[in-house]
Amino acid sequence: MKKFTFHSYTVQTTYGKIHTLEAGQGKPLIFFHGWSSNAYLYTRVLEVLSKKYRIILPTLPGAYPSFSWKGKPARDTITDALSQWFESLRISSCTVIGHSLGGIHAILLASRIPKHIQHLFLLDSAGVPIIRTPKEWRDAWFFKRKRFIQDHGFAVVAKDFIQGFLFQFFTHRKDLIALSKIARHDDIRDIAKNLSVPTTIVWGSNDYFIPQDIGKELQKATPNSHFHVVDGDHEWPVYAPELLLPILSKNNI
Repeated sequence: MKKFTFHSYTVQTTYGKIHTLEAGQGKPLIFFHGWSSNAYLYTRVLEVLSKKYRIILPTLPGAYPSFSWKGKPARDTITDALSQWFESLRISSCTVIGHSLGGIHAILLASRIPKHIQHLFLLDSAGVPIIRTPKEWRDAWFFKRKRFIQDHGFAVVAKDFIQGFLFQFFTHRKDLIALSKIARHDDIRDIAKNLSVPTTIVWGSNDYFIPQDIGKELQKATPNSHFHVVDGDHEWPVYAPELLLPILSKNNI
């Protein structure tokens, strides 16, 4: 069997370099990953979607190997950095997909360059605050890890945990904490309500970490949007990206 390969490069912005992975040909899809992660942990997404699309997957600012923020990341600086990165791609039209924290990044980019985006997909996205105590957040996080091990095996989840959370903790700790606060507390609905881009919000049926109610609230705030449920937990886009294919086709992507 032929080994899957992808292209790796960096894009220089005024804030620093954004590391990017790319594979495939066809309609361009931009995919923003979730918190405590990077593009390399989403290579399953590259492999599955590159069979039909040109998939472009940056490591988000604040995550290694992309740049670390000099100050705290904020909406305007995140939007500006992503816009500079997008401009370098020289793409006139694309689909943007955001998972978890990446959903906030996807909304911010869509708000800046709506004429270039054919469709926006938000997968188990952050963007509506969840009222939990710190202990409840820790419990939810550990419950999520327990479910991952049950569904995907200890070896796979341990490897991804080390390459994701632990590696980010030791290389980009300040940003990891700051982006966690954005994911948990930022309310992006004030921007989502002004979006002019067709939007599909997709949620895992067993997502306890970010419950479906959050997605429903996001859908209410976002014009020209609809809600779709798939069989999976919060990390289904990482471990079962093939579930995206029929949803993309249904929306003529």
